[in-house]
Amino acid sequence: MEEKLQNEIRELIGEFDYRELEEGLNTIYLIDAGKNEYVLKVHTNKSEGYSEGYRDDQKARFRSEARIYELVADETGVPSPEVVHTDFSEEKVPHQFYLMEKVEGENLDARKDDLKTSELEQLLRQYGQMLGEIHSSIELDSYG
Repeated sequence: MEEKLQNEIRELIGEFDYRELEEGLNTIYLIDAGKNEYVLKVHTNKSEGYSEGYRDDQKARFRSEARIYELVADETGVPSPEVVHTDFSEEKVPHQFYLMEKVEGENLDARKDDLKTSELEQLLRQYGQMLGEIHSSIELDSYG
């Protein structure tokens, strides 16, 4: 993690340890601050070889992720992490980033092949109910 980013996070939550998670197009860190754990997502997807318009669109999508977490938490009963801090200015740190609380759970994509058909059906039904609640509770002006 870049030193400027470490200093910025330290100002927000105090001393911490971190490790990089191997997921996604951007850089994601698991932050351990003692009593609390957080997830830090940093927009590092440079979209090399793509147009400036495409890169700007990717940054806009990154910013919208944090906003969607906030909307889901505020407008629905669907579990969603609390976004603790956002900085999309690229002034103090050369990357956009947001910090959110860590929500307990696991990514079931890695385990889906180990699940019985009935368990997978139950999970998909739960996902569908949550997605239905999100779509019925949150109205957005546009896609993306």
